[in-house]
Amino acid sequence: MNASCGPPAPAIAAGAPRNAADVTAAAEETRARKRAKTVDNALVSDAELAASITREVAVASEHAAGTYGVAAAGAPAAGAPAWGVNLMRDMAALTANVATLTANVATLTANVGTLTANVGTLEGNVGTLSATVAGIDARQRLALAQRRNARKASSGGNIPFVQLVKVNVGVGPPLPGAAAQNPNNDAVGTTYPNALAPATLYELDSWTSAQISALAEWANDDFGIVDGDTVEVRKSKLLDHYLLE
Repeated sequence: MNASCGPPAPAIAAGAPRNAADVTAAAEETRARKRAKTVDNALVSDAELAASITREVAVASEHAAGTYGVAAAGAPAAGAPAWGVNLMRDMAALTANVATLTANVATLTANVGTLTANVGTLEGNVGTLSATVAGIDARQRLALAQRRNARKASSGGNIPFVQLVKVNVGVGPPLPGAAAQNPNNDAVGTTYPNALAPATLYELDSWTSAQISALAEWANDDFGIVDGDTVEVRKSKLLDHYLLE
């Protein structure tokens, strides 16, 4: 604080007798700081001015209570001057307002917490809905590709397959008797990759159990294949899957 603000009010030791000069000194300190801040805002900080005002109110309140006494329920006693009555009334109102504000802040904090939880739940529901919609779309595309393959197969010969669509989340286990090949974990709705899927009917006819298992892992679909199925049975079941049979 700049020296042009005048000397600060003297400190009051705890338990010291009341002295009317303390009230005057506290008031003068507040006035001096207000004047200095009006001349140059940088001379006195907001915190310094607030401290002076708080000190003045505290000292005046203490002297008012000590001089005039306090009646029941914190009201000023009879004979208190108008400024003392008004001061105590304002202090009581301020205390009540602070209590109300504190309660409101607590309520607001609780409401924000509830809102945050609700937003989290909503986001989770949106994610679930999105996954459900993606799954429905993938199954519709799978059924369409299977029907198109079935129509092609009805004409006979070496038909090129319309590649199918993944409908199950994640990567599945290898088929019974086959080693795991750990394919990519592609999303639901992804078209069967050319590197893992048979391109034509004749190509499927030449496949091995390991090739069928790799596709089953990627699609997370066993195509109805069970332990004990020969390679010929496995190829037949994968063909059924391609033709919706």
